[in-house]
Amino acid sequence: MSKPHDSFITMENAEYHAHDALGSSDVRKLMVSPLHLKGKEEPAVRPSYFTFGSAVHSAYLEPDKFATEYRAKPAEVDGQGPRTKAYKEWMLTQPPCEWMTADDYDKVLKVVESALAHPISNELFKGEIIVEGSLFFKKFGIECKARPDLVSIGPNGVTVLDLKTTTDASPAGFAKTVGNLGYHIQEWFYREALMANGYDVKRFIFLCVEKSPPYASAAYTIRQSHVQQACEPVRKALQSYKTAMETDVWEGYSTEVTNIGVPRWALPETNGFMSANWLDVKSCMKEFGISRATIYNWIAKGAVDAKKVGGKRYLSARDLGKLRA
Repeated sequence: MSKPHDSFITMENAEYHAHDALGSSDVRKLMVSPLHLKGKEEPAVRPSYFTFGSAVHSAYLEPDKFATEYRAKPAEVDGQGPRTKAYKEWMLTQPPCEWMTADDYDKVLKVVESALAHPISNELFKGEIIVEGSLFFKKFGIECKARPDLVSIGPNGVTVLDLKTTTDASPAGFAKTVGNLGYHIQEWFYREALMANGYDVKRFIFLCVEKSPPYASAAYTIRQSHVQQACEPVRKALQSYKTAMETDVWEGYSTEVTNIGVPRWALPETNGFMSANWLDVKSCMKEFGISRATIYNWIAKGAVDAKKVGGKRYLSARDLGKLRA
């Protein structure tokens, strides 16, 4: 009889993502509409934040691989465009790898240092672990896939760790991120993949590290009653995918003419200064689904107009609306 970890397949990240089976992020696109999955496109130039996130995962999970696959650009070429003669000549002498600015490279190391210093890292890196192993399974009749960051195998089951970089690793901040990005759906999906391949999932832990000083870290589990509520939305999403595949009709938003309202902050003021455009910090967090840290970061950068009235801070909802557009 094979051991549970024999179900994991070793494959490169690009090969995994090219596989036709649906992953957690695909399902979350389907929950918007089948068209959002069908019409997804990879960016022509990989955004720097993608490289940053990949580098953090590599440095935390596979430091030897990180040392060869990611490098910081030296000062003499950092900031020069890839079409310049100096840049092209320099690149000809370099090994193939992902190049980062010296500042981003340094931040990666600090983020990973914080993640490794968290007690959960010391606990889970002991014993048998599987790093970014690929799993394939069928759910509601659809071929699916999952690639957990780290699976730690113990005598009483396994613990799964998912590393997340974030702007706000506080309990309230990360809870908002979970809701905005559907991390509870990801957990449910990964748990199904693991159980389908013979695993008894004991714990599913999100290790969160902030991307700016002091690079604070925290570990969280999500309430299981909330995770399990992802089942029905996933079922509906996969059914919509099956229907789209059979009919080749990839529906987007409703084709009906829909009557909508205007957010109250965008309307003319009617009951005084604070009733329309100006919202307090708590209301802004709720209205726009952003963290307190993000709000104060935007204030510091002058990206949003803010003022204090009666000892309380208010922000321009119109400015926030433009930033979130």
